[in-house]
Amino acid sequence: MALSPEEIKEIFSKVKVYVDDGVKKLVELLNTFEMLSTFSSCQGGDTYYAHIYLEYGNPDESDTDEYIRKMLAYISKLVKHFYEYTTREIGSLGYNTTISIQWEGSNERPFIAIDFPSEYIREITKVFSNLKTGLQYDI
Repeated sequence: MALSPEEIKEIFSKVKVYVDDGVKKLVELLNTFEMLSTFSSCQGGDTYYAHIYLEYGNPDESDTDEYIRKMLAYISKLVKHFYEYTTREIGSLGYNTTISIQWEGSNERPFIAIDFPSEYIREITKVFSNLKTGLQYDI
């Protein structure tokens, strides 16, 4: 028996998509983080930054105050771990990377944006690879 449109529930899913070759490993890595799913990425170039845009959590809950609080707590811990690791291991890399929450008029919910110089893709991937374990235990 077919379901009516009212009976169909959309669920959060991490899907395979085409990405720029330069950010493929980073996109794959970030999609293994609990509660994160990429929806846009670009490896950047000589005159523009690379970026990864991520949805957080369950989109069905995105219009609640609790969702916003959880997202803020998550990104706060992400930035803290990122800063501590880059300061200790890489030096000035953290000064060239922006991790932010953005909410554009065309999006139904806020998202996490990570922007960085394209020449740092390998280092950024290494940072997030090392952060994954720490975040899993901290969040």
